[in-house]
Amino acid sequence: MPDSRLAWSLQRRVGFISAVAMCTALTFGGLGMYWATSIDDSHRLDARLQELAGTILLLIDNELTETDLSAEAMQLHLQIGPRVNPLYSYQVWTPSGAQLLRSHEASATQPLMPLTALGFDTQSVRGEDSRTFAMSGRNGAVVIQVAEPLRERALHIGTVVGYYLLSLLLPFALVSLVIHLLLRRSFRALDSLAARLRHHNLLDVAPVHVLKPPRELMPIVRSVNALLARAARAISVEQRFTSVAAHELRTPLAGIRAQAQLACGVQTDEERQEALQAVIGGVDRAARVFDQLLDLTRVESLSSDVAANFQWIDLSAVHQQVMSELGDKARSKRLQLDVRFVDAKVHGLDFALYLLLRNLLANAILYSPTGGRVQLVVQPEADAIALTLDDAGPGIPAGARELAFERFNRLHQSRAEGVGLGLSIVAQAVELHHATIQLLDSALGGLRVQVLFPRHP
Repeated sequence: MPDSRLAWSLQRRVGFISAVAMCTALTFGGLGMYWATSIDDSHRLDARLQELAGTILLLIDNELTETDLSAEAMQLHLQIGPRVNPLYSYQVWTPSGAQLLRSHEASATQPLMPLTALGFDTQSVRGEDSRTFAMSGRNGAVVIQVAEPLRERALHIGTVVGYYLLSLLLPFALVSLVIHLLLRRSFRALDSLAARLRHHNLLDVAPVHVLKPPRELMPIVRSVNALLARAARAISVEQRFTSVAAHELRTPLAGIRAQAQLACGVQTDEERQEALQAVIGGVDRAARVFDQLLDLTRVESLSSDVAANFQWIDLSAVHQQVMSELGDKARSKRLQLDVRFVDAKVHGLDFALYLLLRNLLANAILYSPTGGRVQLVVQPEADAIALTLDDAGPGIPAGARELAFERFNRLHQSRAEGVGLGLSIVAQAVELHHATIQLLDSALGGLRVQVLFPRHP
């Protein structure tokens, strides 16, 4: 069972991813806004500097008309007092370097930018980076210079971006709340499925229904319902197995008891001998049921990873072991056994192959008539090793062949010797070896059983 402390929440992770996405979008949006505002403000504020220079030119135009600009060190006297936190600085110069006009905070000796430079530039004014602009007026008779600190621009841009980010906080909170509610609603189906499975009765194999599940949850629901369907089939088979096994064991045990009681009350040795023989027959039948139940349990208990223990098994050697057990029965019925092995090695498990061949031969001997014929051939066919067993018995109708592999299903035959587990054991062994099995009509008039083993493991 996984440690709950190490488990992670899908809902929280999706919420975290959504929050990161929104924060990333907000960050890049702010950066884009800052960049766009910077470009826009640069153009607008440059235009404002240019407009300010033109305005100063208009203000001093009349006075420049009445003044002899040829006089050296001629200076206009305009009353411009100091201002708190000045934003702009300006100066008016003659081309020869005489200052005609300046703002209170502008230098009286140092121009804002070289007098020969016109247009926009970035200069250090009073130790501070500033945006400067220069233009000439009155046919080059004066040079007007204006400057603005860059920190004022940065402060303005920062204010705009700050308002932008603040304006997004409320939508960000609303979107986060909506995402949280939608995630809870979306994961409600998953929580419902988990709750149903958590409180599911082990014997309740009804399909699980989830109200309006999302598309991504449908494969899980289908897989769970498929698992429950297999569990339902397994429970049904086991219940039937238990019921029929109890019935099959009860019959010989009841017969043994009846024959034993009969043996206790007989008067002659001949009757007593006959009753004891019936007791022995009942014990043999019960022993066969027990043996086949144990065989079936052993084969079913083998897991798929048992393939690591597979070896190359010679089926002719397995056949000799089987006939050492069944030979007396075959001889008592005077059966003709035709056996042919060609390349009879199969990659598999010795015990399972023994059970497969023994049950097939036991059924062929049991249902073959006295003096009949049984033919066993093992030979390669294409990419498989084919085991083909023919008998001259009554066979199995084509419509009932699928039912022949069910446990305790004797196909309505009343032969007391049969138990109805032989082909079930064979089917389990075939599946264990990844082989295939078919029940066909035999040329001998009875049943043909053909098992195809993969030639290359």
